[in-house]
Amino acid sequence: MDSGIKVTRETEFYQGFIRFKMSVSNETPFVITNVNLDFRFDDDLLRIDIYEPSSYQTKNGKIILGNIDSGRSKSIAVLFDPLLCSKGTDLDCFVTYKDAQGKFNSAFMDSKTISVVCPMLKTDSDINIGRLKEFIEKLPSRDSKVYEIHQGFEISKLAGIARKVVEKHDVRHIRTLHTTDGRNCEIWYYGKTKVHKDDIVIRISIVADRCILELFAATKSAEVLTGLLAEIGRDLKHGVEVRASGKGNVINVTIKDSVIQRSNLLDLCDMDGTCPVNLIVEDSLIQHSNIGSRRDGEELKRKEIEEQEKLKRQQEEEEEARLKKAEEERLRRQLEEAARNAEEIKRKIQDELRRQREEAERKQREEERNRKEKEALERKQWEEKERKQREEKERKRREEEEKARREREEQEKRRKQREELERKKLEEAEKAQAPRQTVQNPAQKKVPPKKPGSSSGKGILVFSLIFGVLLIGAAVSFFGLNDDSDDSPQEIQTVSATASSENTEEDTSETTASSAQTSSSQNSDTYTNSIGMEFVKIPAGEFMMGSPSGEKDKCSDEGPVHKVMIEEPYYLGKYEVTQEQWLEVMGSNPSRFEGDNLPVEKVSWDDVQKFIEKLNEMEGTNKYRLQSEAEWEYACRAGTTTRYYFGDDESKLGDYAWYGDNSGWETHPVGQKKPNPWGLYDMYGNVLEWCQDRWHDNYNGAPSDGNAWEDGGSSLRVKRGGGWNDKDRYCRSADRRGFDPGRLSSYEGYAHFEYLGFRVLMDI
Repeated sequence: MDSGIKVTRETEFYQGFIRFKMSVSNETPFVITNVNLDFRFDDDLLRIDIYEPSSYQTKNGKIILGNIDSGRSKSIAVLFDPLLCSKGTDLDCFVTYKDAQGKFNSAFMDSKTISVVCPMLKTDSDINIGRLKEFIEKLPSRDSKVYEIHQGFEISKLAGIARKVVEKHDVRHIRTLHTTDGRNCEIWYYGKTKVHKDDIVIRISIVADRCILELFAATKSAEVLTGLLAEIGRDLKHGVEVRASGKGNVINVTIKDSVIQRSNLLDLCDMDGTCPVNLIVEDSLIQHSNIGSRRDGEELKRKEIEEQEKLKRQQEEEEEARLKKAEEERLRRQLEEAARNAEEIKRKIQDELRRQREEAERKQREEERNRKEKEALERKQWEEKERKQREEKERKRREEEEKARREREEQEKRRKQREELERKKLEEAEKAQAPRQTVQNPAQKKVPPKKPGSSSGKGILVFSLIFGVLLIGAAVSFFGLNDDSDDSPQEIQTVSATASSENTEEDTSETTASSAQTSSSQNSDTYTNSIGMEFVKIPAGEFMMGSPSGEKDKCSDEGPVHKVMIEEPYYLGKYEVTQEQWLEVMGSNPSRFEGDNLPVEKVSWDDVQKFIEKLNEMEGTNKYRLQSEAEWEYACRAGTTTRYYFGDDESKLGDYAWYGDNSGWETHPVGQKKPNPWGLYDMYGNVLEWCQDRWHDNYNGAPSDGNAWEDGGSSLRVKRGGGWNDKDRYCRSADRRGFDPGRLSSYEGYAHFEYLGFRVLMDI
């Protein structure tokens, strides 16, 4: 018990009740608040009748004492009504309060064991009024229960009811006294307990002036007295309510100690049994001391014997009826107990099944959450890696640009040097030519003039000019070829690369045409609707659904492997539904990665159902729907039995799918990767694809005709095929997952599920 709180208690037996007095003292230096008393006891044995003072409030079965100042205490008296007799039952009290810091604290009261003994009565001898009065005076434990009767108060009728109730307990009737005006009546009984042979006196008092009925008893033991008043009091109140007053019209009246031992009619009689003339004595089985006639005595004795025999027969009949009723009640209780046990077993089984189901769902959610967290971590690592790669690429690009800039500056510098060299050479050539002309002119003056028609001087001048020009040209050619040697091959190489690129594009076009021709040859039956959605006809057939036990990366929800028969062919979307097609049907685009030919994403299962409903209205049909999980896997495998429809080697997955290792963590236009053998694109990766089925933990009980499995299971819906953010193991043909059909808010680090899309099936 908390050292700062002191709880004291005491008990006493009072008017057939157990009065429990309790005091709570605050020995701390601070005020304690919100003090509550929570009594703990066996509800089958005890019941709280009233408590005093009644000003205390109750809440949820607890009595609220409120606040207690430092060094003060609060007390309460609680009256417990014993419902059954018991050798001992524990009464506990749990005290809760708030300390000065506002923290909740508690204290336990020491348990109090309470016993209520219902005596086994047996009476073989009679007593007279004198002995009766002596017993009343000497028996130490005396108490009474008083009932106020609001309706149907009739003394004679109430007296008859009281006698039938009391005499069931094997006590002997001593006297019935009533006044001549009929306003007061007393019925006296005497008996002994079977075990300890203790004397018991019982009195029934009926007072018309106050409309009350009092049950008085006196005996040696307080425990026996309380049990006696509780047992007979309940039967007496019930009998009056049933036969005279009506339920709710008999009220317990709590009386004070000072009025318990009130005067009674028996006090008016002498010790020899002589009573005043205004007091009528009835049903007396004891010989009066003032009766002197022998004949009268014999007559009284005869009547006494007859009355005893009558009473004995009546008691035997009542005992037999009581035993019969008790046996019937025992059988009824056994049947009720058996029914309760069966119901309890059923409830426990249902609770266990529900618990197992909830545990399985919890584990599934936990696995899904762990997977999401792992994928989020991988995504974060991938983005960090991509960021570093982009930074490294940007750094290299800047280095290359800087290198190219320096090369251009170096080339420009060399060009200027060439021009300067050419200019100097030209000037030197011109200077070399000028002295020649200067030397030749004096000679020409000394030489006699030639005859007209002579051309030797002109020829020499022309030859010199031609020689100089040739010399300059040779120098220019020599230096120009050396400086431009790096540029010419680049131009040649560029032209060659362009030609190569053109050839490559031509080869690619031829390859694409060849691939399309091959695909068409594999499955030539196709269909295109009014909004450009292309469909491929999937033939009827059968396949083994699920992953075998030895498959790499197999999960428990992919088995058991079972045969599925697809009885009718159907059209399945050649590509995943694009954003352009969604926008044309729905009028808005929910996708994160925007592009007309990109697959639509961020769509819930419920959104897909609305799209299909509107598409059917636009096309004037009801043949469009989501494929079942079996129809999806059948079309995906396309007759194959390996992990992927191209084999078991995951290293080839990049040729067929956009997934975590090659997607750059975003969606891509549909149809860019290789199709499966039946001409379907992006069955792996890009976006996960909704199916019609509800999620089940395995294939036990799954349909074998290819229809959607919509009964049982959980509220989740199936998604297949893997997405742009998935590892290769989640893109296998047998891989399957479940998800909430209407939930698209931010969850576990993923922004609005930009990896969820679908493709459409059209019935033929």
